[in-house]
Amino acid sequence: MNVRKSYLIMLILVVALLAITTGLATANPNRTPISGQEMVHPDYIPGKEFFPDGNLYKVRGEVDYIDVTSDDPRVSGLNTITFNANFKFAPEPVFVTGRMWGTFLISNDGGYWEGTYTGYRDERGYSYFSYVGHGGGGYEGLQIRYDIIHENPDPTTPFPFTGYIIDPGN
Repeated sequence: MNVRKSYLIMLILVVALLAITTGLATANPNRTPISGQEMVHPDYIPGKEFFPDGNLYKVRGEVDYIDVTSDDPRVSGLNTITFNANFKFAPEPVFVTGRMWGTFLISNDGGYWEGTYTGYRDERGYSYFSYVGHGGGGYEGLQIRYDIIHENPDPTTPFPFTGYIIDPGN
């Protein structure tokens, strides 16, 4: 009798676990994939620059303007970022490597996205960024996440991105 009760309890636990897992899977927010590119404007507002020693270069509070073009019009527009970095100098064509971070605001006629980003420029001059934010105006209640992999040391070339828009209410 104890063996039968044990099997029955195990069966009930397995069924309950499957029900919970299925419920969680259907409760995931709706995600809309996005992709596109960013192009940095040549105009910017300089921030503070520090050179604590011969090999370090730090930037705080620079403002950069970036044109964003996406397959989803909600993500296309002007991206205004605050740029901070801790760089080390490197030989041409890389010039600098290190960590970057700041805030972003992508705006267009339908609304805006704002949030934070982090990034890194490696010894080849390749840059990697992750953006996380939320929507406002017509995009209120939505969230955005996207990543940039820029495999070119030239910052005047397009920065391709992929990611998604999350609708937690759906």
